[in-house]
Amino acid sequence: MDSFLQEAFNNGCYLHPGIQFQRSDNVEGTFIAIASKDIDGDQVLISCPESYIITLQKAKNELCRLSPKFADEKMHTIVCTFFALERLKGEKSQWAKYIEYLPKTFDTPLYFTDDELKSLEHTNIFYGCNDRKRIWKEEHATAAKLLDNPDNFSWNMYLWAATVFSSRCFSSALLGEEDTDDAAPILIPLVDSLNHKPRCPIIWNKVTKESHAVQLVSVKPISSGGQVYNNYGPKGNEELLMGYGFCLPNNEFETFALRLSLDKAVYNSEKKRSILASHGLSKLNFWIPKQVDFSHLQNILDALVVITASPFELKTLEEHLATHSFDSYKPSISGRLRAFQILIEYFYQCMAQIQSSLPVDGDSYRAVCIETYKKGQLDIVSTALQVAKSKMESCVLDGNDGTLLRYLASHAISVFLLQHPNFSKLKEAIENVFGESDPQAIIDMGDDEDMIFLIVCAYCFYKREDVPFDITKFIQTGTAITEDGKEFYDYFHSNFANAFKDIMKDISMFTLESFSWAMYLLTYEAIDVSNFTFVLP
Repeated sequence: MDSFLQEAFNNGCYLHPGIQFQRSDNVEGTFIAIASKDIDGDQVLISCPESYIITLQKAKNELCRLSPKFADEKMHTIVCTFFALERLKGEKSQWAKYIEYLPKTFDTPLYFTDDELKSLEHTNIFYGCNDRKRIWKEEHATAAKLLDNPDNFSWNMYLWAATVFSSRCFSSALLGEEDTDDAAPILIPLVDSLNHKPRCPIIWNKVTKESHAVQLVSVKPISSGGQVYNNYGPKGNEELLMGYGFCLPNNEFETFALRLSLDKAVYNSEKKRSILASHGLSKLNFWIPKQVDFSHLQNILDALVVITASPFELKTLEEHLATHSFDSYKPSISGRLRAFQILIEYFYQCMAQIQSSLPVDGDSYRAVCIETYKKGQLDIVSTALQVAKSKMESCVLDGNDGTLLRYLASHAISVFLLQHPNFSKLKEAIENVFGESDPQAIIDMGDDEDMIFLIVCAYCFYKREDVPFDITKFIQTGTAITEDGKEFYDYFHSNFANAFKDIMKDISMFTLESFSWAMYLLTYEAIDVSNFTFVLP
């Protein structure tokens, strides 16, 4: 540390005389900044001149001398390659003592053992770690090729440099650059030596024509013996563990990242993608905070309503958007429940996967961080699940009496219709064929439940005037005969109608068209709530 401080001072850095560095008791080989005396507010704590800051431009200038092709590479590849090469220079580097001071291994997931990584399986960090490793390996391979594979420029050396940047970098906006949209990562020696404390009041002074340095300024007084902190910003444990190698217990900025995808195979995917983009949902990345309420789930549900929209629902949405905004669109009950169901099932799956992951043996620093991260994720998902379930039931029951299933049974095509007097003939046939006609019993019949549901739908198609609600909205565009409809038609006539002609005397109503229509409903309009399948007009 002393050698590094001397190098920093020789390069024009400043350290408040009331700050001293001492070894940390928590993490081996690291140092913490301590106030050796009371420090007033509005004091420059640390400053680093622009000449000692490691910038993209410096890195690019140096690398382009080795290979002009580096000018076209990603900024991350350039700065990490440059810094790895600076380490290989040894004492010849301008930052030799700074590099010597830096840790040579880290507690970020890319440095975890196989067992430690396995304990993160099914978490966002596990997948993010694999993606980051793939990207960084590609960057290393590209740089090695441009450098003609120099000695010692190994993957481990590049990993070290990239992790230094992920754990210690700042934005080039601190250099006073006007275009902050294309800000690059920079390293600011000495200034990067302070630990993180959320909400710690700190002022950053950018490089100016007068100062030519980045300054870290105190806002409040710091008492003698207290640690001098920086504030990395409002970061959750996922970002802290991935980038910096630590977690904060009860982190108030903890978030759960949820990412949706819209595959090209999805019906009318490009049209749906355009609608989502116009609503500001083109990236489909969402962050659910620790203090989750329904407002944090609304955009996710909006996106799911669009992604899962049936042909009819998509047409209705397009007609609405022709004259109104997306915000004023009210999806059908079917569309809303489908979105809720997908989200709730996802939360259940996440909880099960996190809970099933094995804990790390022992009480090592990494083990504590892993369990802290997993607990924070589980708490958010559990709370979000309860919020979604509560809102789902309230949105369906709003203005309706009775339980959710009672509402669905009286307003939907479902196996509950077998209890309606107009369906007595069909009920008798189903009871004789399948042995049951009670909805509660049908649910335990496995695949037969879908078959009975399709038969009920086909019956509704033929007996439109006897159905206790209007189904015309589902059939106004006509129904094309499909291969699935033909398959079900053949199954029905060979295994149901022809076998029980004494019950099903009039089987002419079960046509190819009606079965194709029933399959259409099951594919595009059906939802499954509490294990019952429904189509809600």
